Amino acid sequence: MNKPIGQEYWGLRVLQVNKPIGQEYWGLRVLQVNKPIGQEYWGLRVLQVNKPIGQEYWGLRVLQVNKPIGQEYWGLRVLQVNKPIGQEYWGLRVLQVNKPIGQEYWGLRVLQVNKPIGQEYWGLRVLQVNKPIGQEYWGLRVLQVNKPIGQEYWGLRVLHVK
Repeated sequence: MNKPIGQEYWGLRVLQVNKPIGQEYWGLRVLQVNKPIGQEYWGLRVLQVNKPIGQEYWGLRVLQVNKPIGQEYWGLRVLQVNKPIGQEYWGLRVLQVNKPIGQEYWGLRVLQVNKPIGQEYWGLRVLQVNKPIGQEYWGLRVLQVNKPIGQEYWGLRVLHVK
C-alpha cells in the first residue's frame, strides 16, 4: 500500500507496502518492498524486490522479479514475471502474469491478472484484481485491491492495498 501503516486499518493485516521497512511499522510484518535488499531491514524477510537477482542479496530468497526468467538466476525460483508465458521459461512455474488469461498459457495456473474478472477466464481461479470489488465478481474471492480499505468491501478480506 502507498499509505503508512501506522494505524491498523480496521484490523486488517497489511501484507504489502511500498515504503522502506527501516522501522517495524507497529509490529506488522512487511512482505514486499520496492527497495533493494542490500541490508537486512531490521530482520524483516523481504519476499519481493524490483531489482534483478543476479546476486544473492545477503542470503534473502527472492520470490518476485521484474525481469524475464530466461536464465535460472543463481538457482532462485522465480514466482512472478511481467512477460507473457507463451513458453515454459526453462521449467519455472509462473504464478503471475500481466496479460489477460483468455487462453490457458500452456497449462500454467494463473493466480493474478490485471483485468476485471467479469467472466470466469476458462475456469482459472483469480486471486488478485486491480479493480474495486463492489460486486462479488462471479463468486471469485478477491485477495488484492488497489483501493483504500476504509470499508469492508462486502465482507471480502483485503490482503493488499495500494
